[in-house]
Amino acid sequence: MSVSRSSCGTSFIPPGRRMRRPLCRQSEIRDDVLVAITVRAGTADDSRAVASLRYRMDAEDNGPSGSFVDFAAAFDRWLSRHRDAWEFFVAEDDGRVIGMLWLGNVPKMPRPSNPSPSPIGYVTAFFVEERYRNAGVGGALLAAMNSAADQLPCDTLVVWPSERSASAYQRAGFHAPEDLLERPILHR
Repeated sequence: MSVSRSSCGTSFIPPGRRMRRPLCRQSEIRDDVLVAITVRAGTADDSRAVASLRYRMDAEDNGPSGSFVDFAAAFDRWLSRHRDAWEFFVAEDDGRVIGMLWLGNVPKMPRPSNPSPSPIGYVTAFFVEERYRNAGVGGALLAAMNSAADQLPCDTLVVWPSERSASAYQRAGFHAPEDLLERPILHR
């Protein structure tokens, strides 16, 4: 038996704030056990947990590569250098991070007719632990990210979805543009 209830707000917790007020709460009864999911803006305190999710995400896609300890150190260095350009959102079950979604701020070059263009939001690293998939956790992460992005000066949000995540993005309002071209760079 599965019964779901969701309550997603539009409030946003700016990065750097110590508040841990949830952006979204979702409850689901699975086999007579209540699972309460909270979605909130990520903080520096979540670094190790999101590094672990990123490591597992890559292992699912490409197989294990290197040690988690080495990756976590590299991830911490990356996050300390790039934190100002990224927002991220986490889903928790009883305080344990079980999902994430990242939104990068990509500045656009100014031009005479628009000296202060709005940046592009780059959406990436969408991951939910396997046992929580298909239970609304990904949708709650996307709703929180969309709510936050609507308050940012972003011009548009772009994503290169995996085959598995494409339908979730489409349900959250993403669609294929007609005016975008890409050229993948082939690495030697």
